[in-house]
Amino acid sequence: MKKYIYIFGMLTLSLAACKSTDEMVKETPQLQVLEAPKPTNTALLNSVLWHQQAAEYEALCHQAFNTAVAYLSSSKERGEDYDNKPPSIIIDIDNVILDNSPYYARLIKEGIEDNINSWRDWVSQSNADLIPGAKNFIEFTKDLGAKIYFTSTRPEESSDMVINNLHMHGIDVNANNVYFSSVPGAVIEYRNEIMQKEYVDLLIGSKLSDFSTNYIDPAAPDQRKTQSSAMNSQYGQRFIILPNLLSGEWNLDILTNPNNLDRDLDLLKTK
Repeated sequence: MKKYIYIFGMLTLSLAACKSTDEMVKETPQLQVLEAPKPTNTALLNSVLWHQQAAEYEALCHQAFNTAVAYLSSSKERGEDYDNKPPSIIIDIDNVILDNSPYYARLIKEGIEDNINSWRDWVSQSNADLIPGAKNFIEFTKDLGAKIYFTSTRPEESSDMVINNLHMHGIDVNANNVYFSSVPGAVIEYRNEIMQKEYVDLLIGSKLSDFSTNYIDPAAPDQRKTQSSAMNSQYGQRFIILPNLLSGEWNLDILTNPNNLDRDLDLLKTK
């Protein structure tokens, strides 16, 4: 009898231990694997992918710089005395010389909006790559003895970091031929000052405000097209514009307010 009581007791203890273990498993918090935030701004996502993956983007950049070379070469052939008066060129830095697409890619992957702190962090790294064709164009202008003025809407405190970035790629730039200001309209005023002092042979940018004061403030697409048409004869001549889906006045509303489907559908044209 004692034997059976002992066996029964052992079984009871075993069952209790199993129950206790089951309860412990249920009560133990399970580790959760955190997933990367899903991109919500598909307009920006597609823009970055096009800049980074489309061969057509690179081809258009080369085409723009090749056109600039051809324009300067033809001007020299027409009698421009570049030996005594080297050509003057005003060229924007962002998305014209330096590629900022990795910055926007980081915003997407980290699930954050564009902000001054993230931008400063990107600039401080001083490791942006060059836009396709930019280096060859700069080398060509060296042979002409061209005077190049670099401009950027980056804040002044970032000047050393950007200059270091350009030096890393062998581009000769210093405090005397580069202008930084994040103040709205300041870069345009600087450009106008240069153009009042000397004839500028080429202006190279990636947005219409790099060429005209008409584009400082955002405007409706139709209004911008009307304004731009007045300069049609200058594109591919004195004005060289590179493809840019990432920044500029045209997309301020679309990229900063990406979920306004009704607005986007209204902008679509079917004929």
